[in-house]
Amino acid sequence: MEAKSPSKESLSSSPLPAIKASMSKFRAEFELMLAFIFFSILGNYSRMGLIQLTNYSGAYVRGPTVLWANIGACFVMGLMQEMKIFKLFSPLLFTALTTAYCGSVSSFSSLMIELFTNAANVSSARVPSGLPNRAYGIMQFLAVLLTQLLTSISSHVFGLLVAREFAPYFLDEDEEKTPPAVNRIRNITDAITKIVLVLSVPVLIVQIVLAGVYDNFSRSWTLSAIFAFPGAVLRYFLSKQLNHRIKHFPMGTFAANVLGTLVLAVITLVTKGKRSDDSAIIHSKTAETVVIALGNGFCGGLTTVSTFINECQILPFRRTMIYYFVSIFVSFSLVVVILGSYTWTKGLQA
Repeated sequence: MEAKSPSKESLSSSPLPAIKASMSKFRAEFELMLAFIFFSILGNYSRMGLIQLTNYSGAYVRGPTVLWANIGACFVMGLMQEMKIFKLFSPLLFTALTTAYCGSVSSFSSLMIELFTNAANVSSARVPSGLPNRAYGIMQFLAVLLTQLLTSISSHVFGLLVAREFAPYFLDEDEEKTPPAVNRIRNITDAITKIVLVLSVPVLIVQIVLAGVYDNFSRSWTLSAIFAFPGAVLRYFLSKQLNHRIKHFPMGTFAANVLGTLVLAVITLVTKGKRSDDSAIIHSKTAETVVIALGNGFCGGLTTVSTFINECQILPFRRTMIYYFVSIFVSFSLVVVILGSYTWTKGLQA
Protein backbone atom coordinates (compact mmCIF):
# COMPACT_ATOMS: atom_id res chain seq x y z
CA MET A 1 0.00 0.00 0.00
CA GLU A 2 1.54 3.32 -1.12
CA ALA A 3 1.90 6.18 1.32
CA LYS A 4 0.08 9.28 0.19
CA SER A 5 2.12 12.47 -0.08
CA PRO A 6 0.69 15.45 1.81
CA SER A 7 -1.58 17.56 -0.33
CA LYS A 8 -1.12 21.30 -0.87
CA GLU A 9 -4.18 21.95 1.28
CA SER A 10 -2.69 20.09 4.25
CA LEU A 11 0.61 21.98 3.87
CA SER A 12 -1.15 25.33 3.73
CA SER A 13 -3.10 24.50 6.89
CA SER A 14 0.06 23.45 8.73
CA PRO A 15 0.75 25.43 11.93
CA LEU A 16 4.46 25.78 11.07
CA PRO A 17 4.15 29.12 9.17
CA ALA A 18 2.11 30.59 12.02
CA ILE A 19 4.65 29.38 14.58
CA LYS A 20 7.54 30.82 12.57
CA ALA A 21 5.72 34.15 12.26
CA SER A 22 5.07 34.23 16.01
CA MET A 23 8.70 33.39 16.77
CA SER A 24 9.91 36.07 14.38
CA LYS A 25 7.61 38.64 15.97
CA PHE A 26 8.73 37.62 19.47
CA ARG A 27 12.39 37.89 18.48
CA ALA A 28 11.85 41.37 17.01
CA GLU A 29 10.10 42.57 20.19
CA PHE A 30 12.77 40.97 22.39
CA GLU A 31 15.59 42.66 20.49
CA LEU A 32 13.72 45.96 20.65
CA MET A 33 13.42 45.65 24.43
CA LEU A 34 17.16 44.97 24.65
CA ALA A 35 17.80 48.14 22.65
CA PHE A 36 15.35 50.01 24.89
CA ILE A 37 17.36 49.01 27.96
CA PHE A 38 20.54 50.53 26.55
CA PHE A 39 19.12 53.71 25.04
CA SER A 40 16.73 54.53 27.90
CA ILE A 41 19.66 54.35 30.34
CA LEU A 42 21.80 56.45 27.99
CA GLY A 43 18.96 58.93 27.53
CA ASN A 44 18.41 59.28 31.27
CA TYR A 45 22.10 59.97 31.86
CA SER A 46 22.08 62.50 29.01
CA ARG A 47 19.12 64.39 30.50
CA MET A 48 20.47 64.45 34.05
CA GLY A 49 23.92 65.40 32.79
CA LEU A 50 22.58 68.30 30.74
CA ILE A 51 20.52 69.54 33.69
CA GLN A 52 23.61 69.49 35.92
CA LEU A 53 25.89 70.98 33.27
CA THR A 54 23.61 73.95 32.61
CA ASN A 55 22.93 74.66 36.30
CA TYR A 56 25.65 77.11 37.32
CA SER A 57 25.92 80.50 38.97
CA GLY A 58 25.31 83.41 36.62
CA ALA A 59 23.71 81.28 33.90
CA TYR A 60 21.70 83.18 31.28
CA VAL A 61 19.00 80.53 31.64
CA ARG A 62 18.67 79.86 35.38
CA GLY A 63 18.72 76.23 36.39
CA PRO A 64 17.99 73.56 37.21
CA THR A 65 15.88 73.29 34.08
CA VAL A 66 15.01 70.61 31.55
CA LEU A 67 15.09 73.18 28.73
CA TRP A 68 18.45 72.15 27.27
CA ALA A 69 17.61 68.45 27.42
CA ASN A 70 14.35 69.06 25.56
CA ILE A 71 16.14 71.15 22.92
CA GLY A 72 18.76 68.45 22.35
CA ALA A 73 16.22 65.63 22.17
CA CYS A 74 14.03 67.52 19.70
CA PHE A 75 17.04 68.24 17.47
CA VAL A 76 17.98 64.55 17.32
CA MET A 77 14.34 63.63 16.73
CA GLY A 78 14.09 66.02 13.78
CA LEU A 79 17.37 64.72 12.38
CA MET A 80 16.21 61.12 12.61
CA GLN A 81 12.78 61.78 11.07
CA GLU A 82 14.28 63.34 7.95
CA MET A 83 17.05 60.73 7.60
CA LYS A 84 14.49 57.94 7.84
CA ILE A 85 13.74 58.22 4.11
CA PHE A 86 17.36 57.31 3.27
CA LYS A 87 17.02 54.00 5.16
CA LEU A 88 20.31 54.50 6.98
CA PHE A 89 19.02 52.82 10.13
CA SER A 90 17.28 49.53 10.70
CA PRO A 91 13.70 49.82 12.03
CA LEU A 92 14.95 48.51 15.38
CA LEU A 93 17.70 51.12 15.75
CA PHE A 94 15.45 53.93 14.49
CA THR A 95 12.76 53.11 17.07
CA ALA A 96 15.34 52.76 19.83
CA LEU A 97 16.98 56.10 19.02
CA THR A 98 13.74 58.07 18.66
CA THR A 99 11.37 56.45 21.16
CA ALA A 100 13.84 55.22 23.79
CA TYR A 101 16.72 57.70 23.60
CA CYS A 102 15.06 60.97 22.55
CA GLY A 103 12.00 60.16 24.63
CA SER A 104 14.15 59.58 27.72
CA VAL A 105 16.31 62.67 27.21
CA SER A 106 13.27 64.96 27.04
CA SER A 107 10.72 65.17 29.84
CA PHE A 108 7.18 66.54 29.68
CA SER A 109 6.52 65.94 33.37
CA SER A 110 9.55 68.00 34.41
CA LEU A 111 8.30 70.80 32.16
CA MET A 112 4.93 70.78 33.95
CA ILE A 113 6.63 70.94 37.36
CA GLU A 114 8.78 73.85 36.15
CA LEU A 115 5.64 75.61 34.97
CA PHE A 116 4.09 75.31 38.42
CA THR A 117 7.15 76.22 40.51
CA ASN A 118 7.75 79.35 38.42
CA ALA A 119 4.12 80.43 38.19
CA ALA A 120 3.56 79.86 41.92
CA ASN A 121 6.99 81.37 42.77
CA VAL A 122 7.64 78.38 45.01
CA SER A 123 11.44 78.42 44.96
CA SER A 124 12.87 81.77 46.00
CA ALA A 125 16.26 80.66 44.69
CA ARG A 126 15.04 80.94 41.12
CA VAL A 127 13.65 84.47 41.57
CA PRO A 128 15.74 86.08 44.34
CA SER A 129 13.76 89.31 44.49
CA GLY A 130 10.37 87.61 44.28
CA LEU A 131 7.52 88.66 42.02
CA PRO A 132 5.93 92.12 42.33
CA ASN A 133 2.62 90.40 43.05
CA ARG A 134 0.98 87.03 42.47
CA ALA A 135 -0.55 88.12 39.17
CA TYR A 136 2.94 88.06 37.67
CA GLY A 137 2.75 84.29 38.03
CA ILE A 138 0.78 84.37 34.78
CA MET A 139 3.75 86.00 33.05
CA GLN A 140 6.05 83.39 34.56
CA PHE A 141 3.76 80.62 33.32
CA LEU A 142 3.75 82.02 29.77
CA ALA A 143 7.49 82.68 29.85
CA VAL A 144 8.32 79.08 30.74
CA LEU A 145 5.69 77.52 28.46
CA LEU A 146 6.43 79.57 25.34
CA THR A 147 10.20 79.37 25.81
CA GLN A 148 10.12 75.60 26.22
CA LEU A 149 7.68 74.90 23.38
CA LEU A 150 9.04 77.37 20.82
CA THR A 151 12.69 76.48 21.38
CA SER A 152 11.85 72.77 21.17
CA ILE A 153 9.89 73.28 17.94
CA SER A 154 12.74 75.38 16.51
CA SER A 155 15.26 72.71 17.48
CA HIS A 156 13.15 70.02 15.81
CA VAL A 157 12.87 72.08 12.60
CA PHE A 158 16.62 72.76 12.70
CA GLY A 159 17.24 69.02 12.89
CA LEU A 160 15.08 68.51 9.81
CA LEU A 161 16.99 71.21 7.91
CA VAL A 162 20.40 69.82 8.88
CA ALA A 163 19.38 66.36 7.64
CA ARG A 164 18.17 67.82 4.34
CA GLU A 165 21.57 69.45 3.82
CA PHE A 166 23.13 65.99 3.81
CA ALA A 167 20.53 64.63 1.38
CA PRO A 168 22.76 64.98 -1.76
CA TYR A 169 25.28 62.56 -0.20
CA PHE A 170 22.60 59.91 0.23
CA LEU A 171 20.94 60.23 -3.19
CA ASP A 172 22.14 58.86 -6.53
CA GLU A 173 21.05 59.91 -9.99
CA ASP A 174 20.71 56.23 -10.82
CA GLU A 175 17.84 55.17 -8.57
CA GLU A 176 18.76 51.49 -8.94
CA LYS A 177 22.16 52.04 -7.31
CA THR A 178 22.76 52.71 -3.65
CA PRO A 179 25.25 55.53 -2.99
CA PRO A 180 28.52 54.41 -1.34
CA ALA A 181 27.92 56.76 1.60
CA VAL A 182 24.65 54.98 2.38
CA ASN A 183 26.32 51.56 2.36
CA ARG A 184 29.08 52.76 4.67
CA ILE A 185 26.64 54.27 7.16
CA ARG A 186 24.43 51.16 7.05
CA ASN A 187 27.42 49.00 7.91
CA ILE A 188 28.23 51.28 10.84
CA THR A 189 24.65 51.38 12.14
CA ASP A 190 24.33 47.59 11.79
CA ALA A 191 27.49 47.18 13.86
CA ILE A 192 26.14 49.63 16.46
CA THR A 193 22.90 47.64 16.67
CA LYS A 194 24.78 44.39 17.33
CA ILE A 195 26.95 46.03 19.99
CA VAL A 196 23.89 47.53 21.70
CA LEU A 197 22.08 44.17 21.79
CA VAL A 198 25.12 42.51 23.37
CA LEU A 199 25.80 45.25 25.94
CA SER A 200 22.24 46.09 27.02
CA VAL A 201 21.80 43.45 29.75
CA PRO A 202 25.37 43.83 31.15
CA VAL A 203 24.87 47.61 31.31
CA LEU A 204 21.62 47.14 33.25
CA ILE A 205 23.30 44.68 35.63
CA VAL A 206 26.12 47.16 36.24
CA GLN A 207 23.59 49.86 37.15
CA ILE A 208 21.87 47.53 39.63
CA VAL A 209 25.18 46.50 41.23
CA LEU A 210 26.42 50.10 41.50
CA ALA A 211 23.11 51.23 43.01
CA GLY A 212 23.31 48.48 45.63
CA VAL A 213 27.00 48.81 46.50
CA TYR A 214 27.73 52.53 46.49
CA ASP A 215 25.75 54.59 48.99
CA ASN A 216 26.79 58.06 47.79
CA PHE A 217 25.71 60.73 45.30
CA SER A 218 26.00 58.23 42.42
CA ARG A 219 23.09 56.15 43.73
CA SER A 220 20.54 58.75 42.58
CA TRP A 221 22.02 58.51 39.07
CA THR A 222 22.17 54.72 38.86
CA LEU A 223 18.72 54.23 40.37
CA SER A 224 17.28 56.77 37.93
CA ALA A 225 18.86 54.88 35.05
CA ILE A 226 17.28 51.62 36.27
CA PHE A 227 13.81 53.20 36.54
CA ALA A 228 14.10 54.82 33.09
CA PHE A 229 13.68 51.52 31.24
CA PRO A 230 10.19 50.56 32.56
CA GLY A 231 9.04 54.15 31.98
CA ALA A 232 10.20 54.15 28.37
CA VAL A 233 8.72 50.70 27.71
CA LEU A 234 5.36 51.71 29.20
CA ARG A 235 5.30 54.80 26.96
CA TYR A 236 6.13 52.66 23.92
CA PHE A 237 3.29 50.20 24.56
CA LEU A 238 0.81 52.97 25.40
CA SER A 239 1.62 54.65 22.09
CA LYS A 240 1.45 51.36 20.23
CA GLN A 241 -1.94 50.45 21.66
CA LEU A 242 -3.67 53.85 21.87
CA ASN A 243 -2.23 56.27 19.31
CA HIS A 244 -4.41 54.97 16.49
CA ARG A 245 -7.64 54.96 18.52
CA ILE A 246 -8.55 58.62 17.90
CA LYS A 247 -7.70 60.22 14.58
CA HIS A 248 -5.60 63.39 14.88
CA PHE A 249 -5.14 62.86 18.64
CA PRO A 250 -2.22 60.63 19.75
CA MET A 251 -3.94 59.11 22.77
CA GLY A 252 -0.95 56.98 23.76
CA THR A 253 1.47 59.89 24.05
CA PHE A 254 -1.22 61.91 25.83
CA ALA A 255 -1.83 59.11 28.36
CA ALA A 256 1.91 58.66 28.99
CA ASN A 257 2.50 62.38 29.54
CA VAL A 258 -0.51 62.82 31.82
CA LEU A 259 0.27 59.70 33.87
CA GLY A 260 3.94 60.63 34.23
CA THR A 261 3.05 64.18 35.27
CA LEU A 262 0.60 62.85 37.86
CA VAL A 263 3.24 60.56 39.37
CA LEU A 264 5.92 63.27 39.37
CA ALA A 265 3.57 65.74 41.08
CA VAL A 266 2.99 63.23 43.88
CA ILE A 267 6.73 62.51 44.12
CA THR A 268 7.53 66.24 44.28
CA LEU A 269 4.98 66.66 47.06
CA VAL A 270 6.46 63.76 49.04
CA THR A 271 10.09 64.86 48.64
CA LYS A 272 9.62 68.62 49.09
CA GLY A 273 6.49 68.85 51.21
CA LYS A 274 6.58 70.01 54.82
CA ARG A 275 4.66 68.73 57.81
CA SER A 276 2.79 70.96 60.24
CA ASP A 277 5.98 71.32 62.32
CA ASP A 278 7.98 72.31 59.18
CA SER A 279 9.83 68.98 59.13
CA ALA A 280 10.25 66.97 55.92
CA ILE A 281 7.70 64.30 55.02
CA ILE A 282 10.46 61.76 54.30
CA HIS A 283 13.06 61.42 57.08
CA SER A 284 15.08 58.54 55.63
CA LYS A 285 17.85 59.63 53.27
CA THR A 286 17.73 56.31 51.43
CA ALA A 287 13.97 56.51 50.93
CA GLU A 288 14.30 60.06 49.66
CA THR A 289 16.99 59.03 47.17
CA VAL A 290 14.84 56.18 45.85
CA VAL A 291 11.74 58.37 45.47
CA ILE A 292 13.67 61.15 43.71
CA ALA A 293 15.28 58.57 41.40
CA LEU A 294 11.82 57.24 40.62
CA GLY A 295 10.77 60.72 39.52
CA ASN A 296 13.90 61.35 37.46
CA GLY A 297 14.01 57.89 35.92
CA PHE A 298 10.50 56.50 35.60
CA CYS A 299 8.67 59.79 34.99
CA GLY A 300 11.49 61.06 32.78
CA GLY A 301 11.31 57.90 30.68
CA LEU A 302 7.51 57.77 30.63
CA THR A 303 6.92 61.36 29.49
CA THR A 304 8.36 62.96 26.39
CA VAL A 305 8.64 66.33 24.71
CA SER A 306 10.48 65.13 21.59
CA THR A 307 7.58 62.92 20.44
CA PHE A 308 5.11 65.59 21.59
CA ILE A 309 6.83 68.13 19.31
CA ASN A 310 7.32 65.66 16.45
CA GLU A 311 3.58 65.00 16.34
CA CYS A 312 2.94 68.64 15.44
CA GLN A 313 4.75 67.96 12.14
CA ILE A 314 2.28 65.18 11.38
CA LEU A 315 -1.05 66.57 12.59
CA PRO A 316 -3.00 69.38 10.88
CA PHE A 317 -2.39 72.75 12.53
CA ARG A 318 -5.81 73.06 14.20
CA ARG A 319 -5.66 69.50 15.49
CA THR A 320 -2.16 70.20 16.81
CA MET A 321 -3.39 73.22 18.75
CA ILE A 322 -6.24 71.18 20.26
CA TYR A 323 -3.89 68.33 21.15
CA TYR A 324 -1.33 70.68 22.72
CA PHE A 325 -3.95 72.63 24.67
CA VAL A 326 -5.65 69.52 26.07
CA SER A 327 -2.32 67.88 26.99
CA ILE A 328 -0.97 70.95 28.78
CA PHE A 329 -4.28 71.90 30.40
CA VAL A 330 -4.98 68.44 31.83
CA SER A 331 -1.39 67.88 32.99
CA PHE A 332 -0.97 71.31 34.56
CA SER A 333 -4.37 71.07 36.23
CA LEU A 334 -3.31 67.83 37.91
CA VAL A 335 -0.13 69.49 39.17
CA VAL A 336 -2.12 72.43 40.56
CA VAL A 337 -4.63 70.14 42.29
CA ILE A 338 -2.00 67.81 43.79
CA LEU A 339 0.98 70.08 44.39
CA GLY A 340 -0.73 73.46 44.53
CA SER A 341 -3.26 72.56 47.19
CA TYR A 342 -0.47 71.33 49.46
CA THR A 343 1.86 74.24 48.67
CA TRP A 344 -0.71 76.88 49.57
CA THR A 345 -1.76 75.17 52.81
CA LYS A 346 1.45 73.72 54.30
CA GLY A 347 4.21 74.80 51.92
CA LEU A 348 7.18 73.23 50.15
CA GLN A 349 10.85 73.23 51.04
CA ALA A 350 13.06 75.44 48.85
